[in-house]
Amino acid sequence: MHECHSLFRSLPQNGRPGFPSSCLFLISPAEGQIGPGVYRPAPHRGWRVLSLRVSAFLDRMASLLSEGDLEAFARLHRYPAAYEAQGTMRIYLRPEDLIRTVGEWRRRQWAHGVRAITARVAAQDLGRAGRIRVWAEWTHHLADGTTTDGGTDLLYLSRCPGGCLAIEMIDFLSQSAPAETPEQPDAEALPAAG
Repeated sequence: MHECHSLFRSLPQNGRPGFPSSCLFLISPAEGQIGPGVYRPAPHRGWRVLSLRVSAFLDRMASLLSEGDLEAFARLHRYPAAYEAQGTMRIYLRPEDLIRTVGEWRRRQWAHGVRAITARVAAQDLGRAGRIRVWAEWTHHLADGTTTDGGTDLLYLSRCPGGCLAIEMIDFLSQSAPAETPEQPDAEALPAAG
């Protein structure tokens, strides 16, 4: 179980998430190329290893959501964990609260035909003080074989001793966050810092 009490402030956005000057890369999955106009410093081993770890971390998140292993998904977070969407921040103090909320969100997605979720790193910054911002693009794979855009989220990750990563906060940029039903409030709702 992770213990961390720091949170990050959201970035301003204009519809699609903007990438700040510290943004490291934007990869096109089909071509594996760096997108136009995006700064990329000379690669070095530490950057490449971190980039691979972030990509593997997102793959793990998507796999756990697809499999419904929400206990393992909750262990990917540091608590208190924050989810922000549409001007409201929800703080999850315990894994059990997050499991209930994400479980309800997953049930709704599966009821609408989703059968698997995949993710890719759209961009990540260089990181500072053991923290990394990652823009993740999600794809929902439906039962009929089609896919839909699952949105873009900004994940605030921290590096743990030993090199593992943990989620401190998720800012849902293009869709609403998983939310609890009125019958089961699982988190404290706070207005997001502006």
